[in-house]
Amino acid sequence: MWNKIVRFFFASVYEVITWVWIGLSIGAYFYNAGNKNTQGVRLAILSLVLSVGAMLIFIGKRIFWDSIEAPKRPELSIEKVFVKTLEAGKPETIVMEIVNRGDATAYNITFYSTLAHQPKDSDSLLMYGKKPPDVTASLASGAPLTVNFRSDWINTSADIEAINSGYILIFHFGKGHYKDEAGTVYPFDYCFIYEPPERNMQICPNRYKPRDGRTPIIKDRPELSLERAFITFKPKTPTERLPEISVVVRNRGNLTAHDYRISGPRLLETYFV
Repeated sequence: MWNKIVRFFFASVYEVITWVWIGLSIGAYFYNAGNKNTQGVRLAILSLVLSVGAMLIFIGKRIFWDSIEAPKRPELSIEKVFVKTLEAGKPETIVMEIVNRGDATAYNITFYSTLAHQPKDSDSLLMYGKKPPDVTASLASGAPLTVNFRSDWINTSADIEAINSGYILIFHFGKGHYKDEAGTVYPFDYCFIYEPPERNMQICPNRYKPRDGRTPIIKDRPELSLERAFITFKPKTPTERLPEISVVVRNRGNLTAHDYRISGPRLLETYFV
């Protein structure tokens, strides 16, 4: 409050000098010049010089003393994202390399990340997960940070084939926040898509980016999703081939599905992932 009063006082004085003192000095000069009052003209010129000088002093104060420097703040930058582990029988591991490009330390860096698979050209939306956040230590200005995110499921050989062929897309997306020393919170969000076979991840196109306000996955229930289906022909006799149809089903819910059954006239094999 006191700072506001001081700023108001100096601003008011500046306006009085600019509009009143200088104006009166100019008016006094012409008045005394018209009446051929030499002493009055000299005093008017002196008053004008002093008022202009005072105005310049206040302008200098505003520029050199009152200028407010931009406060220092942390600023996290995601430099690189890549798939570290992509092998059958092992969970995926996504690595994010981050640098604090700000000029202050970032504290309480928190990530709410989600790893998801989605068939290519699917119209389904990416949904933020409900898993606990990943929290890292503070990060000084200019310092790098490497964060590993591990998938909740194990890939099969069929999954790896579908991912490398581009039929199944891997997404790593989420939100987060960090704080500065004063406790100010800075939010951020990200979405990356895997590009085989280099294992680098690129920023998601707009049509894939998660949207807020969508209905989340229903809690506390299994949710089976038909990921893909394919057919192969195996020799039965030298002149006849037997079709073999396979489907890949994933439980995208958060509870185990029991007594699962699938039937069909030509369904011979089902992969569960």
